[in-house]
Amino acid sequence: LLGNDHPDCAQTRNSMGLAMSNQGMYERALAVLNEDLNLTKARMGDESVQCSAVLDNIGMVHQENGKHDLALETYAMSLHISKVGLGRTHPSVAKTMNNIGMVQQRKGQYVKALDMFTAALPIAKSTLGEDHAEVASILQNMGIANKNLEKYSEALKMYALVYDIKVKMYGENHPEIGKLASLKGTVYKNQGRYEDALQMYQEDLRIVKSTFGDDHPLVGKILSNVGIVYDIQLKFVMAMDAFASALRIAKAAYGDVHPEVAQLFSSIGLLHESQGQYGKALDTYYRAMDIYDATVPEDDPSALQTEANINKCKDIIFGKDEEADAACNTTSCNIATPNETSCNPWAAFTPDACGFTLAAGGDDED
Repeated sequence: LLGNDHPDCAQTRNSMGLAMSNQGMYERALAVLNEDLNLTKARMGDESVQCSAVLDNIGMVHQENGKHDLALETYAMSLHISKVGLGRTHPSVAKTMNNIGMVQQRKGQYVKALDMFTAALPIAKSTLGEDHAEVASILQNMGIANKNLEKYSEALKMYALVYDIKVKMYGENHPEIGKLASLKGTVYKNQGRYEDALQMYQEDLRIVKSTFGDDHPLVGKILSNVGIVYDIQLKFVMAMDAFASALRIAKAAYGDVHPEVAQLFSSIGLLHESQGQYGKALDTYYRAMDIYDATVPEDDPSALQTEANINKCKDIIFGKDEEADAACNTTSCNIATPNETSCNPWAAFTPDACGFTLAAGGDDED
């Protein structure tokens, strides 16, 4: 009745595309959004601000699908159009810059990401106000970038600013407040404050369970973080219980072949490695790698870390014991069994930096 190129139909296509992306139907989402982009170009012109909005949504689908370079390319086109059509200090410019920073963060480009967030922040503050959700999103991403750069005090300062904004918006028992608790927990974990970290994760777990139920995917993400801390503390049985529960939830939510499932297999591999069980670790890493090969680009940080863990275990098992022992003597070690000495496998592993606790939406990481 209205015709395919009517603005109301365009809005419906955008909503459909994003809904499909949220369900993991990325190719279908891109088909719908690209159709909308072509119709918008025909109706409004290639460099209309309406095209910029559609390009942002296409970039989000690529971002969620792990297609980082395509996401950056698409966001760059959107940013150019927004700057020309709306001006360099428009809120849409800040939003796209925030999206670009998140993708750079996923690629491990933490300095670039922090620079992008820092540039976006004054635009968002001046146009939206100090207490706007977009300002909170940028500040939160700045905290994550600082954490990844091991600037832990700066990260905690950012999270405190985010808390002040979000508690006004949502109250103290909202999932956004729980997510912030987990972000603080990750900083505490990296600082070696393990009990403080567990306290933060448990607070997030309480809020998420009360809001979404015991089997929500976010519950699994938090449990995986709990498992990591228990592993570091050498509480191996408790760690395995946490990982097993997280794996069950992830498989039920995403299916057997999904990056979240792969990440949990990788974490369980690290747990085996902590105990000197290198054969079990290797088998589990291979299961993770099979999934990564089917679901993420070759340069995905989590996949690269798992590949490095595979090579390390192979060196230890198949004849490079002397080199492995030398490496262990120069790094912090856990004594896993009476007969085997194991380098602490978490020392070089940053699950949050690799997207392990990544949440969809306006903030990187969970």
